[in-house]
Amino acid sequence: MTTIINEWRTLSEFRNGVQVQRKFAGLDTEISEENEVLFCKVKYWERELYPNGAIIKTEKKWYSLQDLPITVNDIENWYQDPLPVLTGFINNLGYPGIINPALETLENPNILPLTVENGYPLRRDTREKINL
Repeated sequence: MTTIINEWRTLSEFRNGVQVQRKFAGLDTEISEENEVLFCKVKYWERELYPNGAIIKTEKKWYSLQDLPITVNDIENWYQDPLPVLTGFINNLGYPGIINPALETLENPNILPLTVENGYPLRRDTREKINL
């Protein structure tokens, strides 16, 4: 099984008087056939600790990446500029680290053969065969 470096991060603030820690738990994204990003969720683990370090509870949570529009609050007399959160993620990490490598795999039948089943473990059948 593959593992990653993914240590618990202790937050500087307490919630309800207890320490909170978080760590990465994965990505959940979907793109439509028309190339529209339907959703992009970043999953994370969160746990609360007693003062002695014992775990109170651990929960898997997520947040969404979305481009944010301008927000105007006429009552309190303030506004927030638009912020392209999802677009920034896609341009800075998505294309170079995820999308482009996936597209290179998809267009290469020597890496992803045309006859494979759904869920095929990439390169299972296309690795070099070495004589015993």
